[in-house]
Amino acid sequence: MRALYAHDGLTFRPRAARAALSGLMRTPHFGRVYVVECGGRPAGYAVLTLSWSLEYRGADAFIDELYLDPSFRGRGLGRLAIEFLVARCRASGLRALHLEVERPNTRAQAIYRKAGFVDHDRYMMTRAITAPGSAAGRTAASRRTTSRAAARSAGGRGAAGSSIPRGRGPGR
Repeated sequence: MRALYAHDGLTFRPRAARAALSGLMRTPHFGRVYVVECGGRPAGYAVLTLSWSLEYRGADAFIDELYLDPSFRGRGLGRLAIEFLVARCRASGLRALHLEVERPNTRAQAIYRKAGFVDHDRYMMTRAITAPGSAAGRTAASRRTTSRAAARSAGGRGAAGSSIPRGRGPGR
């Protein structure tokens, strides 16, 4: 994770990263973590998070992180990792697979387009949600879509179909 964050210019906080990864691994209904191997050696990893989409009419997934060590790049492992994730999603009945890529990373963009991903010309926007009393600040989670998956799946904590509280307006 540290290498991916450095590559993308994100702040890496080992304790926070370990807690986030442990949380995901303890609650598989939020997603999965996969190790990419080459010749029996770890070459990278992929994190697939799960959510629900009205636009795609069902369960979907998000490649939250996909990283290959530079010494393993150019061998087709990225393509194989994507094919593996697509197959896992298809076997699970998921309707769509999403990802984000840093704008300067044109090499990865080309790989993703070749794998069938389409740029929808939309902005990915994120607002970090912190617990009361927690330290505020711009973290890697606020700059990446980790919070997207958490925000979309957090809706399951309330009652199904519950409404959003309305603010107080004139006469209320």
